[in-house]
Amino acid sequence: MENLTDQQQEWVDKAMQDSVIFQRQAWQESTLDSLAKVKADGVEVIYPDKKPFVEAVKPFHDSLRGTPVGDLISQIKAM
Repeated sequence: MENLTDQQQEWVDKAMQDSVIFQRQAWQESTLDSLAKVKADGVEVIYPDKKPFVEAVKPFHDSLRGTPVGDLISQIKAM
């Protein structure tokens, strides 16, 4: 990468950003399509209530606040 010109580096960065967006859209479409297929085949899909788990781990997450791991947890939650 360091051997590329500034313009070439910009092109590579733009291509990377575009490919990330494309991949996420393709993944989402594939996930929804697969889910529709298994439901159509009679599979019962259960969506568990996540709230009890979130509440159970809250004290642990709170104890990590201000640490590198706590910062990562915050970033993950923001997604």
